Amino acid sequence: MTNIEKIKAFLSIKNFLNLKDQEYLIEKLELTEIDLTKRIKGKEVEIELYLILHMLGVCNHILAFDESTSVLTKSYSPDAIIELKNGYRFFMEIKSTDDPVFKNSMGNLKKRIDFANSFGLPLFFAIKLSGYWYLYDANYLVSKNGRINLVDDFRNSDFYTMFESNIITFPKGFKAIRKYKKMESKDYISKHDNYGFMVSYELFFNEKLIFSFDSNSDKVFYYFILESLNDAMLMQLTEINEIGNEEIIETLQLNSDVLLSTHGMLLNPIFHIKHHYEFMYDPTTYFQDILNNAPTHLTKEIIFSLLLELLQNDVPIKIFTNKEV
Repeated sequence: MTNIEKIKAFLSIKNFLNLKDQEYLIEKLELTEIDLTKRIKGKEVEIELYLILHMLGVCNHILAFDESTSVLTKSYSPDAIIELKNGYRFFMEIKSTDDPVFKNSMGNLKKRIDFANSFGLPLFFAIKLSGYWYLYDANYLVSKNGRINLVDDFRNSDFYTMFESNIITFPKGFKAIRKYKKMESKDYISKHDNYGFMVSYELFFNEKLIFSFDSNSDKVFYYFILESLNDAMLMQLTEINEIGNEEIIETLQLNSDVLLSTHGMLLNPIFHIKHHYEFMYDPTTYFQDILNNAPTHLTKEIIFSLLLELLQNDVPIKIFTNKEV
């Protein structure tokens, strides 16, 4: 079994195992530190992008290639072929780096372009750069000598326009109040490891109440769509008040504008869900659940339903793409 086959095997069954069994499987498969930190991460980045495209609902087809068979013919095959809803088809190579600059050698780039041209299809590079997704025609990479910069090339990315995602400005003035009960409750929105069971959530803008949820509210699912905004507020201002021995009131506030993306708002809730094997979900685990016929609750339509309600409540959010920055 090759390293890539071991990695694919591990990723395909990890969500059926608790953390202890995952560690045992890593040992049995003899996965190295490089496998765990680089190769597995590379496959997880691919899966994250496929999940994003699925949740955005922009594709007729996403067909991933088995790279192990490419070794037989030494082919510079891409990671996938994509057909968008508008019928546009292209090869897609998926890359990632934690650095602010992505580099691809011109020799490797030319061979990949030649392979794509032999099939008469354009080649695009989807690049996760310092945590942000970018998309470029391979010819753009040629014009940049194979180098993409986090800041300088942001406006030229096609990710938002081709995949129909957006950037949303959430202005300062948001405030959220989360109420927790320490004693176990049957009716709760979510559970916090330290605070207990969240029984209610209120979102304000400039002191005007926008949303109020408990576990039985019709729109309680909005709470999970708001996780990105909650996390942004959590980083800016948090106040914790204990009410006796039973309750905790957590107040979050946004004191400066933040920029969030549609696809980021779809991904973020996944990291807040605890698996029944007691580890936190990630895109790979969530993706595997979908492959096993679990429903897709997180969709672009829900995002825009939420944004519409914010606009109707006179919250001055702005929705745009990177081309409009």
